[in-house]
Amino acid sequence: MSTTNFKNYKQGFLTGSSIAIGYIPLGISFGILSKNFGMNPFLSFFMSLVNYAGASQFISTKLMFDGTSRLVEIIVAVAILNSRYSLLNLLIYQKLNNTASKKFKALIGIGLTDETISYLSFYSNNNPFFMLGLNTLPYLSFGFGTLAGSLFGGILPMNLSNSLNIILYALFLGLLVPSLKNEIKYLRIVLLTIFIKLIFYYVPVIKNLSNGWKITLSILLATLIYSQLFYKEEEEKNGW
Repeated sequence: MSTTNFKNYKQGFLTGSSIAIGYIPLGISFGILSKNFGMNPFLSFFMSLVNYAGASQFISTKLMFDGTSRLVEIIVAVAILNSRYSLLNLLIYQKLNNTASKKFKALIGIGLTDETISYLSFYSNNNPFFMLGLNTLPYLSFGFGTLAGSLFGGILPMNLSNSLNIILYALFLGLLVPSLKNEIKYLRIVLLTIFIKLIFYYVPVIKNLSNGWKITLSILLATLIYSQLFYKEEEEKNGW
């Protein structure tokens, strides 16, 4: 690694510390959750390193142990939830152009999350070593946070342990609120998602579906409705 590349990596590594701070309690929260469901601590740790997709890990773990969802439902729900990364990664790869090999792009893609992608979308640093550095600390903090939560979560006071459950929502709100100030369209997405969520939990017959199908159908419906109602509006606005 050249001196310039190392400087870019170091800059990204230090920049990622702000995201990593939020990932530590998130990882601990997932570790505690998986421990409460009886999952082996090192299996939880391995899951965080290999899967590394916070929201889908929480969902898949809950679905695996809730006793109502079948394996196919869990696989479909997680696949649909994580499919967004295919499009999000393409946006980041376009920033890289020909500055990185396919293998290096794949390495960067493994570590991309909603938060790191959000940062890279707002700040135009297209250096591949910066991106790799940005991903490193959040990745490690989430993995080892999971291990810490699995091994030592039991010694935390009950109130503190329960409060960690809101960390994931707090991270999403931290990303959402600044976006709402600039683009009102995001508010429409939020309201649409809340409306669909209420339908699946309170409308007779539909509310009796398993949690796996509720999540899967909620994602599909929100995507379909938004694309039909608002995407054409954005096409006309931007002249696509």
